[in-house]
Amino acid sequence: MLSESGKIVARRFSGRLVESGLLILAVALGVGAASSGFSLLGNTIRAGKEMLASPAYRELVVSARSNADEMTVPAVKKPAASNVALTSSDLDAASLAPAVAFSYVQNRDDLQFINAASIKQEESFAASFGAPGAAVSASGGTVLVTGAAPQGASGAAPAPAGAKRAATDQGPPGFRRMTEDDLKKAQAQADLVIVDGMERLNGFLVTPAFFDAWGMKASLGSLLTDSDAQGSASALVLGSSAAAKIAGQGKSASDLIGKKLLTRDGNMQVVGVLAPTGTTSYDESFFAPYKTYASTGAGNGPPRMWQFNTQLRFTVSDVTKLAETEKLLTGWFESRFGEGQIAISNPRSEAQKLIDRNQGIGLLILFLSLSGLFIALVNVSHILMSRGLRMRKGVGIMMALGASRSSVLRLFASEATAVSVAGSLLGGLFALPISRSMQSALGLSGGSWLFVVLGIVASWLLTLAFSVAPAWQNSRIVPAEAMRVA
Repeated sequence: MLSESGKIVARRFSGRLVESGLLILAVALGVGAASSGFSLLGNTIRAGKEMLASPAYRELVVSARSNADEMTVPAVKKPAASNVALTSSDLDAASLAPAVAFSYVQNRDDLQFINAASIKQEESFAASFGAPGAAVSASGGTVLVTGAAPQGASGAAPAPAGAKRAATDQGPPGFRRMTEDDLKKAQAQADLVIVDGMERLNGFLVTPAFFDAWGMKASLGSLLTDSDAQGSASALVLGSSAAAKIAGQGKSASDLIGKKLLTRDGNMQVVGVLAPTGTTSYDESFFAPYKTYASTGAGNGPPRMWQFNTQLRFTVSDVTKLAETEKLLTGWFESRFGEGQIAISNPRSEAQKLIDRNQGIGLLILFLSLSGLFIALVNVSHILMSRGLRMRKGVGIMMALGASRSSVLRLFASEATAVSVAGSLLGGLFALPISRSMQSALGLSGGSWLFVVLGIVASWLLTLAFSVAPAWQNSRIVPAEAMRVA
């Protein structure tokens, strides 16, 4: 049962239904906009902190000027070579910069699995060109495989002369052609895994320091070592999600340790599985050793060929040393290759610019939304005040009959509370899609709804304050004066 004050509030709402509805709608729009702005700013700050905490923003990326995304130098002075390329041997520059904690290579790559579906696709493609020896290469082109027939389950048709893995310091990608008979022989080998249902798997070629720089641990087996990068065996570490997909439903990823995966690049032995990193791009990837091959020509070290260029990454232990480290590395590479040949980028500085921009936009939107809420609440307060004045005579009679000021205050406060609560709840429904849309516009993902809730609560408290103020003012009337109102 409603109390007497509750019955009075209900009659006031039902008697002025349109006015009461507009009051609630005004509060809802103001609360929805304000809480969305609060959520946007909160999630922007959170995303910025998470971004800068990543090892990717504690490092400098070194690449050849010819492969850099932006050409900022119109002319070079005394270049050491017309086509400069970097190799893993250039990681020695880290010894010059004391702030460098880790130096590594991380190049994108992919594995193409051999299974019944890929063999049928290959035969169909070759037949369409009328060339039984043709096959699709790793880069999507056509490689004509000549020489002897495939060498059974573990062998491969001879690739073009000098063929090696794409992301090593030398050699173009190789290609492995197999027939259905070869696949049957491969399926008979206990240590060989045929990956069905997957055409390819994206991943990275890395040097062992990559795992230390990113704080990655192996949940099964072991990580890559220097011997894996120098040896002839093809070792492989799988991300947690990638291992689960390859193992198959109902099977354990531990069954893959020591097994070999049948791929176009040869049989890749799984030596470890990473513990979940929380980063999708890593959990669903593979990691193979970046290998440096000895030079076959004159001079020391591997041949420097631009088409097999790579990027070098130097992670610092203290982000305040990034600028100093960049100067040291610039001096080292210029002395080695010549001025203007090498580009060094600082991802953290670019990320900071993006974060500052997003936070500035968030602050502006929050200011505009709070301004809208303030205007709405002023109007709501004015309407509640006028509603109280319209029943001034009735309040005077109530007080003359013995009603206290506190009871009158509770009467008006009940109405104000009902308006603020109803408007805030409706505003919360508006805030959810508005907040999601604004975050999407700024490229933010995985935002916390806690900021929306906090924004709604803060807006409701502000709304309540503006709504109760007229109730306090209306409770201060003098009964004798109120009863003389016509």
